[in-house]
Amino acid sequence: MSSAQTAQFGSPSKHKRLPWQTSKTSWTKISESVMLAGMAVSAAEPSGLWGTLKEPFASGSAVAAAKADASSTELIKAVIANLETSEGRSAVQEALRKQFTGA
Repeated sequence: MSSAQTAQFGSPSKHKRLPWQTSKTSWTKISESVMLAGMAVSAAEPSGLWGTLKEPFASGSAVAAAKADASSTELIKAVIANLETSEGRSAVQEALRKQFTGA
């Protein structure tokens, strides 16, 4: 894994490389799932303007809680770290844009 990939995907374990650390496509799919879950929750039960405005804050709170949780896995922490960067968010947004455009 190159130093650029290590910066983007997180440091590999000292003992073994996890499967999600080896493929950019897999990494993008995993990162997309976080955004898609938030979108699905928001769309599942429309609750007017106020509810629509509150949903992103609820999703953000859930992500913050997962980040602070000591029992969160290495994968969860790596996905959150990736989405905290502008490059990570842009890559996921672009992948979702392509996916929905082709749908």
